Amino acid sequence: MKIKLPYQLRALFFLLFIPLLFNFSTGGCGSNNEPPPENPPGPTGTMSVTLTDSSAPGTIDLQTASGPDAQKVFVTVARVEAHASADADNDSSGWILISEPNKTINLMDLANAQSELSLTDVPVGTYQQLRLILSDQPDSADHPFANYFIDSNNVTHELTVASGFKSGIKLVGSFTIVEGGTTTLLLDFDCQRSIVIAGASGKYLLKPVIKIVSEISFIATINGQVTSTDTQQAIAGALISVQNPNDLSVVTTTTADASGNFSLVVAPGTYRLVASAEGFETLAGDITIAAGETKTVDFALVPSTSNGTLHITLNIPDFDLDIFATFSIRATVNLQAGGTAEVEVNSVCLGDGGTIDINLPDGDFSVVASVNTFANISLDATINANATTDLDFSF
Repeated sequence: MKIKLPYQLRALFFLLFIPLLFNFSTGGCGSNNEPPPENPPGPTGTMSVTLTDSSAPGTIDLQTASGPDAQKVFVTVARVEAHASADADNDSSGWILISEPNKTINLMDLANAQSELSLTDVPVGTYQQLRLILSDQPDSADHPFANYFIDSNNVTHELTVASGFKSGIKLVGSFTIVEGGTTTLLLDFDCQRSIVIAGASGKYLLKPVIKIVSEISFIATINGQVTSTDTQQAIAGALISVQNPNDLSVVTTTTADASGNFSLVVAPGTYRLVASAEGFETLAGDITIAAGETKTVDFALVPSTSNGTLHITLNIPDFDLDIFATFSIRATVNLQAGGTAEVEVNSVCLGDGGTIDINLPDGDFSVVASVNTFANISLDATINANATTDLDFSF
C-alpha cells in the first residue's frame, strides 16, 4: 500500500514565506493562541521563498486496503518563527516572526511546480531553527476545518494534528540573512508521507513531513523514467525515493507520472536512488551529483513472478490515542551497476491499534518500526507466494 501525499503539503510554505532546506523534526513551539514575538529593530535582508512539490499531480493513495483516494488536502498555517539557536525551546526568548499568513491552502495545487511564494524582510543574522505553527481555525467559513482532506468520493475528513506537532513543527538548519541582500530558498513539502490513518481512534492524522532543499543556487536535479522490462511501457505511480546509502534514511520521494517520468530536486551529494512499484522487483542505483547539475537516471523494473502479503498490527500503550508508528520495510535488492544493497523498499505509517496489508514480492524483508519516545522495534519477515505473513508490533 502506498501513502502518497507527497507534495502538496508544501503549500504549507506558501503561507509562510519561509526559508530553508533541511529535514524536519518534531519540536515545540508556542501555542497558536499566543501573541507572535516582536522583532527587534535594526537592519533587514530579503527572503525569497520558492516552493516545489516533487510529486506527480493527481490524487493521493491512502494507506488502506480499499477506499477512496485524497483529491484535495487543506492545511492552515498561523505563523512561522525563527531562532538563532538550534537548542531554543518554546519558552526561550529571541524568537523572530518570519510571516503570519493565517491562511488555508490546498496543498494539492503545488504538485510538480515551482513558484516564488513571497518576498519578506527579515532581521539580518544567522538562524538555526524555524518553527511552523498550525492554526486550529480556518481562514474563512468556506472551509469546514482548519486541516482536512476531500476524498475521491467528495467526502470531507478532518485531519487531527498528530501528537508531537500540536504545538508546532520544528525545522532545524542554518540560513543567513544579509543586510540589503536576498536569500532565495527552495522548499519541499512531502504530502505523500504526511497523512496517517489512525487505528483505535478512527481518525486521520496530520504529521507534516517538510524538507528545506537548499538555496536555489546550490540545488541539483535528477530526472528519469520508470518502465517495465516486460512491456517496455511506463509504470505510472512508481515510487522513487532518494536515500542515504549509509543509514537508509529517506531524503525525499516522488511518484512517476502517467508517462513514467519523474523529477527530483536535491542538495549536492551522493545518494542511492530507489525505484519500486507494486507487482515489480525493486531496483536501486547510486548517484553523485553536484550543485547546478542535472542528471538522468532511468529504471527498467522486472515484473515479480510471485507476490504475497505482509499484515502488520500495531499496539502502543494507551496514553495517547493520536500516537502513530512509522514502518520502514527493507530488503536487499539489485543495483543497476551490479551487486546488491539493502534499501528501504516501502514505508508506511499507522495509528495505534491499526492494521495494514502490504503487497510485496516473495522474499526476505526486515521491518523497522519507530515511535516517538520508544526504542525502535525490528522484526524479520519472509513473504511467500499467495500467502499472508503476520507481524505484530507491541511497544
